[in-house]
Amino acid sequence: MVPAAVQKELLASLAYFAWLLSWPGAVVSVPNTSRALGVGGRGCVDVVWTWSDVSDRVSETYDNLWGELMFVMHDIDHLWRANEGRADWVESLDLGSGLRVLDLGCGNGILDIVLARRGHAVVGVDQVRPVIEFGRAHVNDEPVTFRVGDLRSVAFEPAQFDVVMMFGLAGLMSREDDEALFHRVRTWLRPGGSCLVDCDLELAATETIESNHELGKIYWHWTSDETTRTNRLTPELHRRDGVIVELRDPIDPSRGDHTGLHRHIYPMDELERLLYGAGFAPRRVDHFLEHVFPESDPDAYMLHATTGQTIQTGFGLGGLA
Repeated sequence: MVPAAVQKELLASLAYFAWLLSWPGAVVSVPNTSRALGVGGRGCVDVVWTWSDVSDRVSETYDNLWGELMFVMHDIDHLWRANEGRADWVESLDLGSGLRVLDLGCGNGILDIVLARRGHAVVGVDQVRPVIEFGRAHVNDEPVTFRVGDLRSVAFEPAQFDVVMMFGLAGLMSREDDEALFHRVRTWLRPGGSCLVDCDLELAATETIESNHELGKIYWHWTSDETTRTNRLTPELHRRDGVIVELRDPIDPSRGDHTGLHRHIYPMDELERLLYGAGFAPRRVDHFLEHVFPESDPDAYMLHATTGQTIQTGFGLGGLA
């Protein structure tokens, strides 16, 4: 995702990390916040390593390692500032006050905490346990709840929410799973409720970006497949002991190859059809990245899908009735 939005979030907070990585020739210092990795302190670490010969290759899941590296280990002050901007964007849609909000694929949860501080009641769901633990650790008395859950099976009572946010989520599961989730989201929304969902516009460029971490050096390999319209991120942590650690992502059991993160890039009309089929009226609005990083040119689109009718917003680029 080093083109704007694939870099955007991998889901909600990878946006900042990928944007940071997107500068040509950048070598990024990754803040150390990992309890699971057994490393103390919270400072950024820039280290020049002496690399040994590669002796082994192993794989780890999000829960065991990559959730920390990809979604948690960022400059926390910048995360708060960026998510204040994202919350400004959500509220600029004039969806109401005191909203009941569901954030699917919530990532580190900072956006949810910011919205909760502004008077909304928020539930954040993610299947990556380390990011849920990170969010819980930053909650004080805000009306926000975090839960670990598989988005293919998570369930809520009907008409529980005013807004459902799905940032950086569409395309990570199979098309059938995405379609089924949209149908379930429709039932969870109250009449007139809104679903906010985004996707990248273009396939990622083939490139590799390096970043330093005190465990070793991380190589972020981006590739794409035009036939399947799939972006693929295959990160590798090259540890100082010579072991290469890959990401094993089991999110889509129908896929034979689970190495790396795969994301289908929906053409906008295809994603609109899925939303229409689930009972939504989708409309394109400005992407929040244009407000958080105004100097950027996000290669992504955002759909504001409502239950039954299109809500007029200040950011509409054209209605779809």
